[in-house]
Amino acid sequence: MAATDSDVLYFHFPHPVRVVRYFATPGVSEAADATKAVVVVFQDGATTLATLTNDTDTADDIDTDSAAWVQHTTREINTEDRPGSPTPAENTPDAIAAGHTIKVTVTKAAGTATGFMSVGMEVKRST
Repeated sequence: MAATDSDVLYFHFPHPVRVVRYFATPGVSEAADATKAVVVVFQDGATTLATLTNDTDTADDIDTDSAAWVQHTTREINTEDRPGSPTPAENTPDAIAAGHTIKVTVTKAAGTATGFMSVGMEVKRST
């Protein structure tokens, strides 16, 4: 991906699952920066499940991790140990219903380095 590019990926789940972690691994490093942001957003419909970014204007909370991207180093949100100050009830895997599709959008701002971004989720099948 080059600067100003945006890619969308879809993960379809025919069976109900619980997401244990969301992750992204960059092919190039990007310093923490408010204007040269690389943002990875995981969504179930209109609901944002997780955001991984280097945008310094974005604060960490239970579904957002903001820090510099380090080349070939995976950043993640573990749903059983969320960032910020979650309550015990919030430290649970995200339930995804059967037939749902998770949309993952990767966006690179102007001035960012050209390189790939691997993204994914660790899931457990629900019964």
